[in-house]
Amino acid sequence: MRKTLALLCLLVLTGGIMGQTGTSDQAAHFTFGTTRFLAEKNIGPQGGRLEIQGSGSPLEGMILEIPAGALDQEVIVRVGCNDGTLSLPAGIPSGMAAVIEFGQAPSLAQPATIIVPFDAKKTGGPVQGYTINDQGGLDLLMLARLDRTAGQAAFHAFRSLTMTWVYLEM
Repeated sequence: MRKTLALLCLLVLTGGIMGQTGTSDQAAHFTFGTTRFLAEKNIGPQGGRLEIQGSGSPLEGMILEIPAGALDQEVIVRVGCNDGTLSLPAGIPSGMAAVIEFGQAPSLAQPATIIVPFDAKKTGGPVQGYTINDQGGLDLLMLARLDRTAGQAAFHAFRSLTMTWVYLEM
């Protein structure tokens, strides 16, 4: 019962933010800044892992895991940080926007896992991920795993994207 109630609360809160992603002045919106790429690696059909370490960026500790079989050829995978700003009608912005590129691959055969660090002290509520479209609008990115003790949230992606995450208030 508690899990059902918690899930219902999460859906209502997420809907509150997503329901306001239209064109009104209250809509959630990302204004793009400059992207600085922090890491890149050639990854092929065998899969691979890219971790942001020693960059001094807000994405420090972010991990991108690409499973074997996700790519059919070797491509350059890049992870960067965009210094744009996020305006929200509700919730607390993480202050981070990641840009993930899978080279020439239009999509992956299996999802990549994006593991992001988060500050569990910022909120008692859940962490919600969003992709950012070309117009700065937000689209829901499904949470795959949450580890409050380690301060990590994991999301799945099948394509290149720009993403952010928000601390939902409860």
